[in-house]
Amino acid sequence: MAFQPTAEHTVTFSLQSAETQPGEAMLVVGSHPELGAWVPADGLKMTTDEETYPVWTATASLSIPEGSEIEYKYVRDCMDSRGEYDWEEIENRKLALPYRKEKTWKKMDDGFGVPGTRLQNLESSAKISQPMLSPYGGIAAVNQAAKLPQPTLPSSGIADVNQLSSAKAAKLPQPTLPSSGIADVNQLSSAKAAKLPQPTLPSSGIADVKQLSSEKAAKLPQPTLPSGGIADVNQLSSAKLSGTFPQLRNPSEEIPETKIPSETTSEKRESASEDTPHAPGDTVNIPSAVSLQNDQVGDPLRCASFSCLGQLINDAEEMADLRSKKEEEWQCEFSCEEKPVRYGARHLNTPIVIVSSEMNPWSKTGGLAMIAASYGFEFALRGHRTMAISPMYADYEKCKCIGSATIELAGGHHEVRYFHQRHVYGEGKACDYIFVDHHCFRRAEGIYGPPGAEYGDNLFRFALFSLAATEAPLVLEINGSIFGQDVLFICNDWQTGILPVYLLYKYKMHNVYTNARSMMVIHNIGYQGKYQRSKYPVDSFLYLPPNLAGNDLQGEDMHMGNDCINLLAAGIRTADRVLTVSPNYAIEIQSPEGGHGLHGDLTARARENRLVGILNGISDEWSPAVDPHIAKNFRLSDVQEGKRACKEALQKALGLNTDPNMCLIGFCGRLCYQKGLSLFMPLIDWIMKDLEGGRNQMIIMGKGEDEWAKQVSEAEGRHRGRVCGYVGFDPVVEHQMLAGCDLLLMPSQYEPCGLPQMYAQMYGTLPVVHETGGLKDSVRGLWDEGRDQDTATGFPFCGFSSDSLKQRLCQAIWMFHHNQPLFKKMQSNAMKLDHYWPTRMDEYEEQVDMTMEGWPHRKPESWWTNHF
Repeated sequence: MAFQPTAEHTVTFSLQSAETQPGEAMLVVGSHPELGAWVPADGLKMTTDEETYPVWTATASLSIPEGSEIEYKYVRDCMDSRGEYDWEEIENRKLALPYRKEKTWKKMDDGFGVPGTRLQNLESSAKISQPMLSPYGGIAAVNQAAKLPQPTLPSSGIADVNQLSSAKAAKLPQPTLPSSGIADVNQLSSAKAAKLPQPTLPSSGIADVKQLSSEKAAKLPQPTLPSGGIADVNQLSSAKLSGTFPQLRNPSEEIPETKIPSETTSEKRESASEDTPHAPGDTVNIPSAVSLQNDQVGDPLRCASFSCLGQLINDAEEMADLRSKKEEEWQCEFSCEEKPVRYGARHLNTPIVIVSSEMNPWSKTGGLAMIAASYGFEFALRGHRTMAISPMYADYEKCKCIGSATIELAGGHHEVRYFHQRHVYGEGKACDYIFVDHHCFRRAEGIYGPPGAEYGDNLFRFALFSLAATEAPLVLEINGSIFGQDVLFICNDWQTGILPVYLLYKYKMHNVYTNARSMMVIHNIGYQGKYQRSKYPVDSFLYLPPNLAGNDLQGEDMHMGNDCINLLAAGIRTADRVLTVSPNYAIEIQSPEGGHGLHGDLTARARENRLVGILNGISDEWSPAVDPHIAKNFRLSDVQEGKRACKEALQKALGLNTDPNMCLIGFCGRLCYQKGLSLFMPLIDWIMKDLEGGRNQMIIMGKGEDEWAKQVSEAEGRHRGRVCGYVGFDPVVEHQMLAGCDLLLMPSQYEPCGLPQMYAQMYGTLPVVHETGGLKDSVRGLWDEGRDQDTATGFPFCGFSSDSLKQRLCQAIWMFHHNQPLFKKMQSNAMKLDHYWPTRMDEYEEQVDMTMEGWPHRKPESWWTNHF
């Protein structure tokens, strides 16, 4: 008689992947029906949050009969060499579950970017699920904690593993434990922690957590281990083992897609009933995704710079306090005569309404969220009554519902609710953050859609959001009054491109918002929001007059032809003024190469003097005088002493040979073609061996394509102690790099603005950049030593080629070794620059005055009025 299974194993899949960000998609698919039968769209979703990241855990457990064998694999989104996202998968794996309970089996998977497989002991028993997590990637975490051969723990059985993120932790010896059984691993965050002496613990046996590299690390829960067992620190780090490279070193990154729901807000929110009407295209509130590879309908916004995600201060009081410190720092550094006179804005009484699909810290996929939040903070400090509006993608803490509106769109009426949170920055200065709540915004796969695709109803979602944002100043009573009609709307990127169209043809045509104005800010023209016009008629879907608004919405696409709606083009054509994130980018997008099909419209706006480029500003936290994350604070007066201390600390922390005479070069960004890795990766051996006798070191920090990550790891292996390949991202380490490095490498193929090159100059680190976009605007080159020595702040190069980069690196490194007086002069020039937001806001205030005082760009009466 055949054996009949009598027990079932409960299996939970877990994966550690620091290359995939919270809010992006991670799935496990396989032969089991609950794993989607190999169909990614039906696979088991995996989630993470700000406390467990980079560990991803499946949203459900599987019950699998004993003796079964299933195949599975992990899939995630990944940027390719062209800067586009698509699914990437790990090879198939097998999971064989033993017969009967209390059986032990071995299998541990490696994650993305780490080739090969390794084994680990696992204990399985019926109906028990205790996840065993691997820092290298997915394992089918099963049933009971691993019974690994480990050193004996004292009776408490607790090991402090908060710090076990060191890149070399796999080689570390196991620390000796005191009687309390609590291991002090605070000093294990360094990449070469094995060389550091272990501090003596007090009698209490409790480790001092002040040395944590991550500010949040002390809050991590301590895992309870079986009696007599200890967590193997060799396998709990993101360290390199033989033939592999680290996923993340010293992780202190916290970049959640959305905030964790608060209990208060959750209780206020009504649960959606089964008969709730769905958005057009919804299937149980989640529409089918549209593949951007096969059918180019719209473009989900993607992150272009890690530094945009690295802001560590978001609290309103801390931001206001930091601004006060910056003002004091300025007074200490410069005399009153040298302080620039701020622009005297003439329309401080004009309310500012900032409309963005992302808003830091509540929702973000990249730099858009950071800039939009900076607008809210800076305009409020200037004295404007300020409102910042964004969709509500989840329940947010400390938000209160203050109103609702009914929006007519897509053949129906849709109710939205407005949630409010007020940030006060000083007496009479505050920003009112408004979140538009509708079920269409709450999606598990991310803000815009799953990787490589977008939601099928994104046109509906952002048209609804734009209309709701336009209604908000009219209907929301805040502090006893509404914002009213005489406001200035600041629209950001394609998601809000239709707002100026509605403002013109839905409101002004009916004598509402007659004196209101709008500005369209282009952060990245590569994403335009294109949709099929025949599928979404201008009149019956968008509720706009097709004979008037039709031409403004018209777009072109290689897949759709003229049957296309282009939201960004509509905003460019109808807004009163168009802004970009750097002056040079405003010039580049007027060319056929840089305009992505919109160069004609942009050239026309430039001829009207209504197209302007303004460099983004940087946050006040990027200041060496007050930065709490660096080894020694410094100012212009003691820059050399400060940078020497920071350089030594950085070399020690990342396992580089401690030598102040080495030229330390840093790179921080996504590991992809667009960031210029194809230019400098082939030069590493030359830099380490031949250039100036090889008296150079390099730190490469970032994550992205596995091919580049592998090359980074191999470069570190060839040049131990001189190259650090930091595959991962830590905003604290980024601060330390910019303070301790001599040069910052940023050879991007294109960069609308860029922020790291501005951060670097504030710390006296000279950037080597490709002359494109905002890099050209923010870095002044040393083209002639006699002429430019009083103004040069870096080393820009022309032409996106390795030879051009090689030539400029020769100049920079030769100067470091042979002409220190000129090198120090350039450092001083760089630190005297002012890239902070107050200076940028002078330019914004000037544009506000010109926009409010000038004639409206378009009149609403009719097509004939505006064309003849």
